[in-house]
Amino acid sequence: MSNVGNDIVDIKLAKSQTNWMRKGFLEKQFTPKEIHSILMHERPFLQVLLYWSMKEAAYKCYTQKVEKRFFAPKKFVSKMLTKRTGVVSIDTYTYFTSSKITSAYIHTIASNNILDNVKFAICSLEKGTNSSEFLNAKISANFSNKSFIKKSTLGVPKLYLASTENTISISKSHHGNFAAYAILKGNYAS
Repeated sequence: MSNVGNDIVDIKLAKSQTNWMRKGFLEKQFTPKEIHSILMHERPFLQVLLYWSMKEAAYKCYTQKVEKRFFAPKKFVSKMLTKRTGVVSIDTYTYFTSSKITSAYIHTIASNNILDNVKFAICSLEKGTNSSEFLNAKISANFSNKSFIKKSTLGVPKLYLASTENTISISKSHHGNFAAYAILKGNYAS
């Protein structure tokens, strides 16, 4: 079964929250090859955020597959193929990633299948908006009016159509002023 994951990073908020240059930060999050790539990059902080976004999107795919949550970012090994595409590997799984990088955010989609099969949307959030309810409504709009989203015990969003859990893989993400979702294309409207 194919899975999809996505992650969005509000760059302005990340700048205020992340001290990536503090001692030990890179070593706790990234492999030696990733660290080398970060330090050699013309904009190292953006590369930190890009790798983080890739790992987080792949993590969301992986947790759908293994149904287990954990924190071990170094287990997710990222490799850039182009400036915007890459692969993330963990154990015997490989996830393909595609990222959009703007001056305001980085958004990454990951899937163990062809990324052309993914529908996604990125939205700015108005202050005070409940991002989870907002994303649930946006995702549900792709399906019948009897659809709804409910989290599993692991926190993975699950799509229900007329009270029956569906196997369509979905992913939600929000950070700061931005929210995004991804749906693995299949038998649905839109």
